[in-house]
Amino acid sequence: IRVVKDLVGTSSILAVYGLVQAMNLEFINWSQKSVFATLGNVNFFSAFLGISLVMNFTLLAGWKEIANLTMRTFFILLFLLQAFLVLKTDSIQGIVTAVVGIFLATLLLVSRSEIVGPRKLSLIAAVFAVGASAFGIQGLFGNGPLAKILSQDSNFFRLDYMHAAIEMAMKNPFNGVGLDSYDTWYRDWE
Repeated sequence: IRVVKDLVGTSSILAVYGLVQAMNLEFINWSQKSVFATLGNVNFFSAFLGISLVMNFTLLAGWKEIANLTMRTFFILLFLLQAFLVLKTDSIQGIVTAVVGIFLATLLLVSRSEIVGPRKLSLIAAVFAVGASAFGIQGLFGNGPLAKILSQDSNFFRLDYMHAAIEMAMKNPFNGVGLDSYDTWYRDWE
């Protein structure tokens, strides 16, 4: 309960600050003019908002303790604000996190309520996972219906960074190269 309360408090404060940035009312002269709250960049903020959206959805859908109209209204408004901010960040990470998390939360809520049997629920989850993975992988590589959303140049840079890291680990399995030497070793594999 304490973790949930702290996350609700933190996400509420960051959402308000993100709204200030989205409305161009920023009072700190940051080096970039984006919606990122205090998390350093839009991708971190977007991912954090995605996690918060999942939590808020779960609280609204599953907790009977939120029968209080004021609290329910607060969580609905917070959910809508965070959904708006995820879109304003123009980063896909929060959207993917929210969609996958809300789907999994829905499966758990349906499972707990016993509306659908476990076999049917497992089949639904498996079909969704396979379909989402297929569309997601296609989209990452610039193909399929999700290409415009998921395909970004940074994906290929990240693959390159991961490939270099795997090569470093393979060549130096016992000692590694150290965190501060990654850039030096990276140049050997570019």
